[in-house]
Amino acid sequence: MVVSPNGWAQSSIQVSQVRQGSLTDADKRLDSDGSRYDWYVLQGRSGQRVKIELKSPSFKPYLVL
Repeated sequence: MVVSPNGWAQSSIQVSQVRQGSLTDADKRLDSDGSRYDWYVLQGRSGQRVKIELKSPSFKPYLVL
């Protein structure tokens, strides 16, 4: 686990790793609209290609890079 400059815990993720999760009342919220979110950190190299997929059967998810 990594800690961001603002003190929030972040989960690290590796290339080729699959993560599954859910949003709960304990998750952080965006200041702008109150949406809940999870924060992951991926360490990579300049020029490295990655494919990121985000799916949910319950709501329309979005990804911020």
